[in-house]
Amino acid sequence: MSLIEIIAGVEAREATLTVFDTDPAVAEALTAHFADRNLVVVDERTTHGPSGYAVLERDGEFVTAVSTDELLPSSSEQTEGDRVGEPILDRLEETLFTSYAREDMVAASREIEDRAWRVGDGELHAGFQTLDVIRETWFVAYDGGGLDTAKCVLLAEEREPGGFYGFWSYDPETVDEVIDYLTERYGESTPPDDAKV
Repeated sequence: MSLIEIIAGVEAREATLTVFDTDPAVAEALTAHFADRNLVVVDERTTHGPSGYAVLERDGEFVTAVSTDELLPSSSEQTEGDRVGEPILDRLEETLFTSYAREDMVAASREIEDRAWRVGDGELHAGFQTLDVIRETWFVAYDGGGLDTAKCVLLAEEREPGGFYGFWSYDPETVDEVIDYLTERYGESTPPDDAKV
């Protein structure tokens, strides 16, 4: 499986957050908040039954349900460190992004490099791969130094000049998939001309 195919696979695993709330502003706020996530927000209004909750599904399967108050706590309810949408963010394995500029890609890459430095062990894979027929891919993958919880990857393709589309992930299986591809493709020897590492 190529790096482009891995990106397409993540893109295909889009999650759905169905918001059951009488206030349409709740769904609008969550749509804006999750705009750069691999997540679509659906606004559902019910005439009977409970309101004020949201259900997260992936591939048609239930993942979690939370109250909309937990997703959008008022500023008076927030404690230091709270993040809007945190109960959902914690359940998303990958974060999909669109239209990242090179500066954003450099900043995201530095986050992963910093994590590898803090752990102080393991392998960090970083570079570009130029494809014959289309575009360039950008990758930074850290194997966690033996810790699944430290694994992370950034993988993107340039779909327009200077605009990258892809994802970052802390899911160990996704990280392993990218590193396995890079190891199989390039091994430990000097990369071929189509890879700038």
